Amino acid sequence: MTVADLALELRSSRIITDFFIKKQRETNRKVIYLANKLATMEKMENEWAEAKSSLTAVQADLQRTKESLGQTLNELAETKSSLEIVKTDLRGTAETLTQTRNELAEKQLSIEAVKTHLEDFSTDATAKLLALEGKIDGIATTSTTAEVSTNIGRLPGSCEDLKLIGYTKSGLYSVMGITKVETVYCDFTAPAGAPVLQKLIGYQDIKSKPVYFYVQKTQHYSSSFVPIPYERTIINSGGAMDAASGRFTAPVKGTYFFSFTGLAQFSVSNAPLREFNVMLYRNGQPVARSQLNEVNGIANSNYVSPLVLQTALTLQVGDKVWVQSDLINGGFLFDNNDARCTHFNGWLLEEEIATSL
Repeated sequence: MTVADLALELRSSRIITDFFIKKQRETNRKVIYLANKLATMEKMENEWAEAKSSLTAVQADLQRTKESLGQTLNELAETKSSLEIVKTDLRGTAETLTQTRNELAEKQLSIEAVKTHLEDFSTDATAKLLALEGKIDGIATTSTTAEVSTNIGRLPGSCEDLKLIGYTKSGLYSVMGITKVETVYCDFTAPAGAPVLQKLIGYQDIKSKPVYFYVQKTQHYSSSFVPIPYERTIINSGGAMDAASGRFTAPVKGTYFFSFTGLAQFSVSNAPLREFNVMLYRNGQPVARSQLNEVNGIANSNYVSPLVLQTALTLQVGDKVWVQSDLINGGFLFDNNDARCTHFNGWLLEEEIATSL
């Protein structure tokens, strides 16, 4: 190959190389252009997504605004309705005030009329009162049959006594009977010299002092032939009950009521007979009795039986009353702080008041 051929071939290679370089540059420019386009599209896509999100937020805001406007419209409607009601109430109040003002004016006129009438009546009544006082003075001066009251020196015991004292109006009165205060009807309309009509209506429950008590036991008890003592006093009005000694002392003469209840507990036993009694004493003498007789043995130590004693007594001042047991065979009164089962109480039913005066 000659130099000319080599030169020609070299020139052809250069031409081809230039062509490829040119094409490569064009390709690079196109790649850069496409890359720019792609970047622009991605930017536009992001901006579109942001715009879409903003539009969604705006739509939500618009929806909330719409709901708020609807609520506001409802509240305005309710306010309008309330204003209409207030307007109606105010109109009614105004009418009521007008009516009240008219009624007050009418009442003022009536009061003025009554005032005038009262003034006229006062003048007339004053004149009549002066005339009546003159008549009374005349009667007091001329009367010669007026009754004179007398002090009889004791409590009145009959309508005749009341008449002596100076009572003249028939009606119900209290007089002192033989032992009690009596309610009687006195008829003072009988002619002069005739006995006063007297009718017994009934008796009055009058006591010179309150007397009642209630005591309890809080401990087991199994002693006999001595008054049962009590550890707890619930009430002792009048102070007649001595819980520590178990004795009640009558402060006044009268009729009293006494009540005793308790639970007797027996130990387990095969004995054919177990006994327990309580007795009410007055001044050392038995007057009432309650007794338990358990036969054919006791199989359970928790077995208890009630003892009940009640009576009414007529007592003199200073009489003493108590409860004691005279027979204990294998048992005891069941009591503790939590289970207070023994109770003794009494009170004054009726006082012979005549002995206290």
